[in-house]
Amino acid sequence: MTHYEVLEVSEQATAQEIRRAYRRLVLLTHPDRTPDPAAHRRYLAINEAYETLSSAARRQQYDAGLRPTSAPATGTAPPAAPVPPVHRDPALRRRGRPAARRRHVPTQPAQYKQEFARLAPLMRLVAAAGLLLALLLCVDAFQEEASVQRVSHMRCQQDGCQINTEQFSFSASADSLAPDDQVVVYHSPWFSQVWEVKVDSGKMAGAVLATSNVYTNVWLLPLLLGVAAAAALWPKQPAEYVFRLAFLSGVLCILCLIFLASFE
Repeated sequence: MTHYEVLEVSEQATAQEIRRAYRRLVLLTHPDRTPDPAAHRRYLAINEAYETLSSAARRQQYDAGLRPTSAPATGTAPPAAPVPPVHRDPALRRRGRPAARRRHVPTQPAQYKQEFARLAPLMRLVAAAGLLLALLLCVDAFQEEASVQRVSHMRCQQDGCQINTEQFSFSASADSLAPDDQVVVYHSPWFSQVWEVKVDSGKMAGAVLATSNVYTNVWLLPLLLGVAAAAALWPKQPAEYVFRLAFLSGVLCILCLIFLASFE
């Protein structure tokens, strides 16, 4: 294929016609517009053709090399010497340095997008599970039940005591509390997060013990879980964002379950 065919012009085209054809084809095949490898190869061929035909001297030399193949030959003509590519920098062009070849910048492979699209339904299930857990935590945080318990075991350190009853385990500052003391535990109904403990018998009768739980210590974690899961389930969300948000939801789910177990 000749340079004229690459630029889609005739061999008699004027310099203006060649310039207009070059601008039109470059816009269609520029790597920023399309990641197609075939379009990129055509883009390089268009630039090479324009570099040759935009100069009157190089075009004349190129046309001389075309005549033996485009017109009937009366004799054998020596092959035309190949035209070396011209460097863009005028200073380097004068020194006779060849033009540097354009380096192809790889774009994101299409198979990655296909993989995201294939995993999107599964990741939406992960996001739905995260949203359900966030809603359950939200409802559980605004409920309270009271249970009468007896202290079965306690272990005290400098920063407080770990107290166990028949059903609950919580941390509080209660050095004078003893096994078999009766306490009233105020807790959430579903995830058994202890809000506070009132002592009914023993040396600390009437005292109210402050405790820690997921809703007071790491309340931001369930909130982030709900936001990430809802964003992943938002309609018409690109598959790539669905994957990332659902993955974040899965990580936050695991963290919420770990904290629920540690405060239970």
